[in-house]
Amino acid sequence: MKDERRKHMTNEETCPFCNPDEDKDQNIVFENDSCYFLQHNKHQDVLEGSGVIVPKNHHADAFELTEKEWNDTYELLQKAKKYLNKAFSPDGYTLGWNVGEVSNQFIFHCHLHVIPRYNDEPLAGKGVRYWLKQPENKRKKLKSSK
Repeated sequence: MKDERRKHMTNEETCPFCNPDEDKDQNIVFENDSCYFLQHNKHQDVLEGSGVIVPKNHHADAFELTEKEWNDTYELLQKAKKYLNKAFSPDGYTLGWNVGEVSNQFIFHCHLHVIPRYNDEPLAGKGVRYWLKQPENKRKKLKSSK
């Protein structure tokens, strides 16, 4: 199933980020020469105000971005922050890129998550590293072959 899902999400013809206007629930909030800031209606329940910044050109992950796309991502991030501050008044932000399946990337078109955070959330104060630092996430040591 993972291979099927990955194959589907890497095809530029069916990639939701290559074709944001084909999803009636996907909103192009801002765009510039090379990137979009998108908000999806179905992701606004728990992650109120959240969105993603995506390059218009299909790249599997952030390591493939051009200098222009990095600069345009920065420009949209600043514009998104002003918009989100005014519209939602968050107390902070979590920003993040997932790269590869092990990182939970399942749409293989790079995207920067922009997630407003609020003091009244049950997980307020818990950031990206909170889940990664849990003891159950510690790698098992491999036995030495000596």
